[in-house]
Amino acid sequence: MSTIHYAEEVGNWLDTLAPWDFWATFTYRYPPSLPAVRRSIERFSAEVSPSLMFWGSESGACTGRNHVHALLHFGKPDLGFVAPVSAHALWSVAFRRFGRSHVDAFEPERGASHYVAKYVSKQISDWDIIGEINGTFNNSDPGRTSRTRHRHG
Repeated sequence: MSTIHYAEEVGNWLDTLAPWDFWATFTYRYPPSLPAVRRSIERFSAEVSPSLMFWGSESGACTGRNHVHALLHFGKPDLGFVAPVSAHALWSVAFRRFGRSHVDAFEPERGASHYVAKYVSKQISDWDIIGEINGTFNNSDPGRTSRTRHRHG
């Protein structure tokens, strides 16, 4: 399967995982290693507590600084609960942790799932899913049957 086709399939799959609430971009103030990116994203997730988060990172070609694209879902629709979270509140946490950040409401027709999914096929990247998927933890990846930790490069 070509990397373009794989990214397209992952984008389609991401569209089915959750009614995403936000998409975000974080650019680090400094050039961290991929393991440091993973740790910082896990800490960010612990602080803002999404029900589900997909993220992908890559090193910037010009600056060498990693940037991350993420999809975040809050609440559990089957329970009728949605956490009172705003894009501005998430941006404040992200800016303090990472530096340049952008957080916006997720609009499915704008293709953010597919944009974020392209990071699964980059040469120097990492991506993961944090949270619960359909009542199970991290096991619904279309290309794998168990782990969701991916590191390329």
